[in-house]
Amino acid sequence: MGDSVPVRPAPSGDPSGALRFHREWVSQNRPVLFRGAARHWRAVDKWADDRYLRSAIGSAPVTVAVTPTGYADAIHEDGEEGDLVFVTPAEEVMTFNQFLDRLDSPLKEEVPYVQKQVRGIMTAREKGRDGWIGPDCKLRT
Repeated sequence: MGDSVPVRPAPSGDPSGALRFHREWVSQNRPVLFRGAARHWRAVDKWADDRYLRSAIGSAPVTVAVTPTGYADAIHEDGEEGDLVFVTPAEEVMTFNQFLDRLDSPLKEEVPYVQKQVRGIMTAREKGRDGWIGPDCKLRT
């Protein structure tokens, strides 16, 4: 990744650093990877294994997208005819615990992933578990 995407140390909280970041990277639409930028987040420790997530939002319903390759909303070549087709993922609703169980026992012909998570966040909020995203985060639906 170092050849195609520059790797930089985590930016400081200095506002001038944010302006420089916007000028050098965002406004030029250039990718960059910051190592250690989230190291201080509580989630880094809490999500080290799935126990916290299972207890915080395990019973919350999530929509799980399932594709054979992990690529969705993309153009793929149809194996039989060779035609180019636009593919969207199959979607299944399950609890977050069921999703984690599925990740632990993957099938070779599928790649499941969660791409819609607001209901899980709302469920955690209702249970008073703001550590999931933080109490100062405002939710819009």
